[in-house]
Formats: sequence, C-alpha cells, structure tokens
Amino acid sequence: MTDRERLYGSWNVAVNTPDQGTFPALLTFSADGSVIGDESPLPFETSGHGNWVMRDDGEVALTFVALLGSQEGSNAGRIKFVGTLRFDGETAGWDGRFKVEITDLNGQVTFTDRGTHTLTRIAVESLD
Repeated sequence: MTDRERLYGSWNVAVNTPDQGTFPALLTFSADGSVIGDESPLPFETSGHGNWVMRDDGEVALTFVALLGSQEGSNAGRIKFVGTLRFDGETAGWDGRFKVEITDLNGQVTFTDRGTHTLTRIAVESLD
C-alpha cells in the first residue's frame, strides 16, 4: 500500500495550538484529492472543503476553507486552513504542521494561529 492510499478515509485529529490549546477535529481524504474538515465549530461555521496533494518527497499538502455566517444569517467571513502531513510508520497515522487564518468580509485577516496536528484513523468497530 502506498502512502497515498494510506491517507484515504476518515481520521480523528488531535490539534495543538499555542493560542487555542488542544482540541479535537475530523478530516476525511478521498482518492480524488478532496478533503473535508470539521472541528468543534464556532457559531455559524460550515464544514471545511478543500483539496490535498501528495508531493514527490512523500509529504501531503492540504488546504480547505470553511465559511462563517452571522446570527442575522449573512456571510461574516471565512476560515482557511493550510497544512502538511507526513506518514508515521510506527503509529500508522499522520503528523504535521498547519496555519489557520480567519478573514472578514473584506478579506482582512482577523485571527491567525499555527500548530501541529496528529491523525489517528477512525477504526471500524464490530457491532455487539
């Protein structure tokens, strides 16, 4: 199995940042290069949608975007996540670094954070 094939599927993510601390997230990678991401959401936040690629050196690069709404129902901005991942043969998971930016309606950055993320595959369990 190639590293690319090892990435397909859904993952529990442990996110660690200096500003936001540690929190859980979810990522799903498809064979066509798309990625869907979720975290404990801000009010009026969508899931993140984006793409990923496997680089020649075996590192994965990914970018996804989530939209922010408001209590009034209007668009309030967006969240952009840009990260990298490397396969860890000892854990059969993935580790990497990322940057997240929140922008307002005018594209002005209102928040930036960086951190690390560790992916553990969501296992299929047997029904009792």
